[in-house]
Parts: sequence; structure tokens; C-alpha cells
Amino acid sequence: MIYRFCGPWILACIAVGVLSSAAWAAPSESLAATVEGFRKSAAAGNVEALVHLGVMHEYGLGVPKDEAAAFRWYRQAAEKGELQAQFRLGYMYDNGIGQAADKAAAFRWYMKAAERGLPQAMYSVGQMLDSGTGTAAHGGRAAAWYARAAEHNHADAQVALGLLLDAGKGVRKDEKMAVTWFERAADQDHAGGEVCLGVMYYRGAGVNRDPAKAASWFRKAGLRGDAQALFNLAVLYANGEGVSRDDVEALRLLERSAQEGGRDALVHLGDMYAQGRGVKRDLVAAASWYQLAVRRGKVEAQNALDKTLAALSSSQRDDAKRRADSWWRQREASVKAAYAR
Repeated sequence: MIYRFCGPWILACIAVGVLSSAAWAAPSESLAATVEGFRKSAAAGNVEALVHLGVMHEYGLGVPKDEAAAFRWYRQAAEKGELQAQFRLGYMYDNGIGQAADKAAAFRWYMKAAERGLPQAMYSVGQMLDSGTGTAAHGGRAAAWYARAAEHNHADAQVALGLLLDAGKGVRKDEKMAVTWFERAADQDHAGGEVCLGVMYYRGAGVNRDPAKAASWFRKAGLRGDAQALFNLAVLYANGEGVSRDDVEALRLLERSAQEGGRDALVHLGDMYAQGRGVKRDLVAAASWYQLAVRRGKVEAQNALDKTLAALSSSQRDDAKRRADSWWRQREASVKAAYAR
């Protein structure tokens, strides 16, 4: 099965582009002096200085990291009408940064920035209307805000709008127009657009069905480390659709997808090891992958796990758990290291 999920890349843009690259790279003594200069400017009524102070407190530049202080600086700037501060304040309310999460307040601040033409705020308003978070769900209004952001070439919004058009949610179903928006996102090297285009070619939705083109789009997104693209491409190799059947390549892609956080890959890795596809049959390895899948919330793997464990000895079951625990620790360590960078 090819999944059409297009999720992790649809995130609100959080950057506040107010400090120059030189300021970010400055020595700590220089940054401390910069903070003091911004404090004086803020006291004199300079609104941009308030935003700078928010950024520096949020990221610990020249001052100890203090998200609550950052929130207060952003709020002062936002209340004075500073556009980026209004968006940033919405983001902090949305994610509980610097204070308790307040989705309704997040929606209000996103809306203020969206109405003033900020594309990432338009997209965030669309997200909240789409999901019914912080406001009543309304597919039509969500689509309208996604469209406004999409026209500004906001790639996440282009994908989100395409998904609504494909599903006919809040808008008239239009698969061809969905493909157009996915293409516009893919033209910006957006993995979400590439995966969704691959799905449309696989399904033959809005385009002639072409599994080979689907594989090509999945491969492009997979090169960016997209877990869903890697999984979808693995399925094509396992089934011999659009590519020559190759269980070894399917297994390799599933392992890469799992490393990138793909939950579906964990279940299928268990199946591959249990069936000896692309690798020597190994029920201990199968059990370890099924255990990892269950840990990640794939409850459908529980039955396969139970059957596999029943075929193992006590020592083999212990070995399977050790393998799963080891993989889990290594995965968590790699994620932490990536965030630290």
C-alpha cells in the first residue's frame, strides 16, 4: 500500500529574520554590548529593538536563554503592531513557549499577522481552521487562507491546499488542481510536494497513472531523508511496481525510513525478516522490529509480535528485546544530536 500521508514537513515557519548573520556570529562580549544597546533603543521607543531582544533572549545570544523573557519582549512589540512579533507571539502561544499554551490566543495573533499579509501567518491560520485548533474548524476558510499563502509561494501551504483539493474538504474536489499545487511545491524542492505528486501518479489521480513517475518522485524526496518517501519507494520495490522487484533494495529503504522516524517501516521490516525477503529469515530480528513498531504506536503489529514471540525460546525473546532497546537508544541519541546541531 502506498500512503498519501504528507505530515512532518507541514510546520509553521518560526524564523524571525531580524539579526544579521554577523550579529549571530559575534563574540559573547560583543553580543552582550548589543543587548544593552537594544535595551536603550527599546526604552526610547524603538519597536524593532523589542523584537531583537526577544530573539536574543529566546536563543540565549548575549544573555542567558530565557523564553519567558523572550515572550514578554515579543508581546510588547506585537502590541505596538510589529508584524514579525505578532507572528512569533502566536507561535509561542501555539507551542507553549515561554508560557502556557493558549491555542485561542495563538489563533488571534496569527490572524493579526495574516491579515497584514505575512505568508507564514496565513498558513498557520489555515492550519488552525483546518484542524479546528483554537477556533472552530472550517475547511472552506482554511482553504482560502492556504490559497493566499500559496500564492505567495509558501510551499507548505501549497501542499496543504493540494490535499484539501484532493480530498474535497471544504472545497470542490479537483484532483488536477491538487496536482498543480503539488507541482508548485515540488518546484521549490519541497519533499511534501514531491511525495504527494508521487502518490497522485501512483493512484492516477489528476494525472495518468504512472508508477515509474511515482517512484521517481519518491526517490527525489527520499534523497532529502523523507521517511514517507523512503517507505513508499520501498513498497514499490517490494511489489515490483514502476521499478524492477528488488527485496534487498526494499529492505534497505525500509531501514532508512525507520532511521528517519518512519513508523510504517518498522512493521514492514518485521514482515521482511519474518518472511526472509531480502535477507535471511530471522525471527529474533523480526520480533525486535515488531516490538519497536508497537512502541511507536503501531498497534496492528501486536498480533505479529505475539505470534513471533511464541515461536522463540526464552533466550531468543530476551535477545529480541535487547536488540529493540539498543536500536531505540541509538535512534534517540541520533535525534538529540541532530537537534543539537
